[in-house]
Amino acid sequence: MTVKEIEEMINIYGTSVYSFCCYLTGSREKADDLYQNILLKALEMKEKIAVDNAAEKEKKYLRSKNYLLGIGIRLWKKEKAKSARYAKEFSLDDEENGIWQMAADEENVEGMIEKKEMTEALYQVVNCLPEKMRIVVLLHYTGDMKVEEIAKELKIPKGTVKSRLHHARIQIRKEMEDRGYEL
Repeated sequence: MTVKEIEEMINIYGTSVYSFCCYLTGSREKADDLYQNILLKALEMKEKIAVDNAAEKEKKYLRSKNYLLGIGIRLWKKEKAKSARYAKEFSLDDEENGIWQMAADEENVEGMIEKKEMTEALYQVVNCLPEKMRIVVLLHYTGDMKVEEIAKELKIPKGTVKSRLHHARIQIRKEMEDRGYEL
């Protein structure tokens, strides 16, 4: 894949990939860093994204989006491992409460507040899921990836992806009900 094709891919999927970074990291600063690192890594590894058949351009870009999300997951896992080692070495608490942003188009202030509170509660619940479940949920719902694509990207069976999604949904529904929200 050429640099120009990568630029096109970023124009098409950049917002989606950045959103995924925000959800995954929980903070804008970390999301900015992760997004930049994803793009740098994609440029560095542009040959691996290439597809021989030019007629499959749309499929190539879809695979490219999944490839970018996969790069993001791997980079995030490495960063978390490095932070955990650092925190263990220096006895620092690396956990931060993320800043989640919501775009509300509603004119009703009360509705906006209610929606924002529910969204923040949902983000908190998703953020508290075990990492294996959280990554699958984020890939499925924010990355718009299908079960098969997630399985391929994470190198796990489709049944495992389905199971993690199922258990995550149950856990999310229960936690949200405990907080007084109905999904």
